[in-house]
Amino acid sequence: MKIEHAQPEAFSKMIAGQASKQETKAIVRHLLAGCGRCIKRSQVAQKEAETQEWNYDQAFARLESFTDGAMEERAEQPVRRVAYAGMRH
Repeated sequence: MKIEHAQPEAFSKMIAGQASKQETKAIVRHLLAGCGRCIKRSQVAQKEAETQEWNYDQAFARLESFTDGAMEERAEQPVRRVAYAGMRH
């Protein structure tokens, strides 16, 4: 399986909130998989972003836009319950 690494600019775009949901998901999944090259790229992008002034209202608005859809999807999924009564040792 070929591993697709994000370009360095993609990390800056994601940190700035300019990446699409699909781009962000792909990058985050890749980082969670432990890719050393991309972890370093994300660290560089984070250091570059530290020099910029943050607007927290915009950051929280972006976060809410990402989580709103996820919460709606989750609310539509049925709740699964597991009966543990007969599983005691």
